[in-house]
Order: sequence, then structure tokens, then C-alpha cells
Amino acid sequence: MASKGNNIVSRYLIWCIVFTSLSCSTSKKVSIVERTPEELIQSLTNRNIDFKFVNAKLSTSVDNPDESISGTMQVKMQKDSAILVSVKKFGIEAAKIYVNPKSYTVLYKFENAYEIENLDKIKNVFAINAEFNDLQQLLVGNVMVPQMATATVVRDAEYYMIKSNEDNLTLEYTIHGKSLELTQLKITDLQNRSVIMQYADYRMYPGKGKIAYQRNITYPFSDTETGTIELSISEIILDKPSDIKFSIPEHYEKIN
Repeated sequence: MASKGNNIVSRYLIWCIVFTSLSCSTSKKVSIVERTPEELIQSLTNRNIDFKFVNAKLSTSVDNPDESISGTMQVKMQKDSAILVSVKKFGIEAAKIYVNPKSYTVLYKFENAYEIENLDKIKNVFAINAEFNDLQQLLVGNVMVPQMATATVVRDAEYYMIKSNEDNLTLEYTIHGKSLELTQLKITDLQNRSVIMQYADYRMYPGKGKIAYQRNITYPFSDTETGTIELSISEIILDKPSDIKFSIPEHYEKIN
């Protein structure tokens, strides 16, 4: 996905690498596979998934200096139209989030309250030009694809690193040489703020290719502190049409 760099950073600055280690009783040689820059960049294009509908269940945990919470989410998306997220804690729905190309609404189920904000608020908070399409691409796990003309490639043992500058952002990809799986993406802006997204547990989805079922995100929480988000997909169904129904209960109080 050759998307606008600043759009991606807006989403808390993006996702990248989980290094998985296998303990073995005997040592073995690392298999080195020679890859060209063209092959590596094409692998990023190939891993991006085209979709019309998404229905996914996942567990999530958030850890930052202010809080440490965990729960489950059900995410429904219709491309270019809507996103609906149901958040559960202890098996009980605690919140529901609805996003369309112009605004987002959050229902707080325990408080019988809701808030509505224009998507422009995200642009103002992060000082970037975030669009609805970019949020959908990030949720499904797609990434920006660097331009060949701006990319440099180096190899470190069995991994390849691609570095590129796009739209005032520094993009650093880590790709496994043999499997061509993206394991880490680091995005750094001009203020030296970085988001790291780690990808692991790739599984083949029929007709689409490999999907990373495990995603860890490290993001700047403050000038000196970071936060983490862990996402683990338990089920994902692509391109099965489903209605996205959302309404605000009449007895809910607007809090903004």
C-alpha cells in the first residue's frame, strides 16, 4: 500500500517486529538466502491484503504508565464505509466504537453515555493528515510500501533491513530472508517519535496469502515514556458480506 506516510503515523505511529526464538538442544547453521531489493520490496506489496469486508475476533492488552488493561474485541469493517468495534471485559461488552469517513462515536455501556467526534480531531491532535482509509488499512495489517528509488537494503544474518525516507518519515523494515515475512516496521517522524510494530505467527488465508495473527505495537506515550499494545487474532473472516448496524440508545447521555 503506497499510502501517505503522515497518515500512517497518525494512527499512534504504527506497528512492527516480534522476534520469535526457538530453543534447540543442538546448534544448527543459519540458512542464508540471497534476495534482491526488488524481491524484498515486492514481498511487502504481496503481503498487503485486498478486502471488501472484515470480521475478526481478537484479544488485546494495553500497558502504559497510566494503566494496564486487557480484554477482547470484535472488529467488523466494510471497506471505505464503516468500522465497528465491540470491546469486552470479563465477557461483558464495555464499549462500542463506530467509525465512518467523517466521524467516530464511542458508546460507554457501563456509564450509559456516548461521545461523537469529527475525524478532523485526530488530525489536529497529531498534526497530520489522517484519513479513514488509512485506519482501515492499518487495522487489517497492511503497510506502506517504500519506493525503490529511496530505499537502501542491508543484510544482517538471516534478516534483511530496508530503510527509506517517505513524506518526512523514516521507515525501517525487517524482513526474514527465507520466508519473506515482515517481522518489524519502525516509523520515525521529524520530532524523532517512533512507533514500532512487530508481526509474528503468520498463517495462510486461502486466496489472500499470509496474515500475521500476532501484532505488538510500541508507541510514544510521553516525551520520555512508551506504551505497548498487544493484539492476538483468534479468528478472521474476509470478504463475507455482513451488515454493520449501529445506533445510540435514546437513554444514553452525550458527554461532549
